[in-house]
Amino acid sequence: MITYTTGTPTEYDDLLDFGNYVFKIDFKALLPKLYDHQEHLAPYHFIAKEGNRIKAMVGCFPLDLNVGTHHLKGMGIGTVSVHPYSRRQGFMKHLMTNALDFMQAEQADFAILSGQRQRYEYFGFAPTGVMMRFVVDQVNLAHKSITHTDSFTLRPFDDLTSLELQHISKWHHSKLLFSSRPLENFITICKTWQAQPFAFYQDGVLKGYIIIADTNVLDFYIEETSLLGPLLSLTLSQQNLGGLSLSVGPHDQDLITYLMDFAENYSISTATHLNILNYETFIRTFLALKSSYTSLEKGRLILEIKDVATLLIEIGEQIQVTPTDQAPHISLSHLEATHFLCDPMRFIPEELRDLTALIYSWFPLPFSFCSIDNV
Repeated sequence: MITYTTGTPTEYDDLLDFGNYVFKIDFKALLPKLYDHQEHLAPYHFIAKEGNRIKAMVGCFPLDLNVGTHHLKGMGIGTVSVHPYSRRQGFMKHLMTNALDFMQAEQADFAILSGQRQRYEYFGFAPTGVMMRFVVDQVNLAHKSITHTDSFTLRPFDDLTSLELQHISKWHHSKLLFSSRPLENFITICKTWQAQPFAFYQDGVLKGYIIIADTNVLDFYIEETSLLGPLLSLTLSQQNLGGLSLSVGPHDQDLITYLMDFAENYSISTATHLNILNYETFIRTFLALKSSYTSLEKGRLILEIKDVATLLIEIGEQIQVTPTDQAPHISLSHLEATHFLCDPMRFIPEELRDLTALIYSWFPLPFSFCSIDNV
């Protein structure tokens, strides 16, 4: 008989072993923030059991996102695993449904995950959001006379003093968009995905930090934009890398301008798979973020998300997003609405041609999510 339940702290090791077996990887090393003595997270695993044997598992972990002065409550889906002998029996569908019910009960504003697109579209997740991805190598830097000297150094986070780590934590939590990283788990979180976090110094003075995994910069902070070049130059040299790829959210206008001056190339891509659970709060929050770095067209748009809500989005002196019973300008399914609101590619449906300037001004919403904080 199959029972559906959630994990308990006493089952934590069994949950870890099951994930390791199905994926043939070491989750303790890959995701220490979830699986290195984090027994308190066991109840965030939805499991299917036959007797005492785990047959399938879906992790649904609390996340958050601070956007300007706003806080969004999120959930992250991960460790979706089914025993090889138990596939095609509907376990994942049942557990994903349980996880979505949990999100609704927790009044989460959004959820994210990584995975195969079509598999998770059935559960309301769409690949979307906006990230600017830059590729930089030493030749790019050299042609702009950007280099590093012996005055610049990197030190692993493990070698930092408590005061230095607190300083870096404050920097991270001062960003315009960030997920919270409790100080007691800060280093562990920054080592997610087998990443290496380094503090950056100039003449012995802390100036920023960088977190890399192979040739990817997963996160960074720099006190002065002009120091990003020397930081990249030093990282390339010290790690003996041919190039680095780094991602920047559209709200980081100074960094985008700086990088576009010398990067080998750049692309605009989606951020992650997103499921908007609270459209009203989500839209209002990211329109407010967008208004902090660009002017938004004044006007109104009535959007129906079928079987979810009809919202009046209005920008005048203030940004307002409110439920309405007025006839919508456009009616979209949940997945269509997610793409309409957040996709980096933009097209204007025929029925909205009169609102072209407004739509190009408002959308895409600048949703992005740092991969180091994903699950």
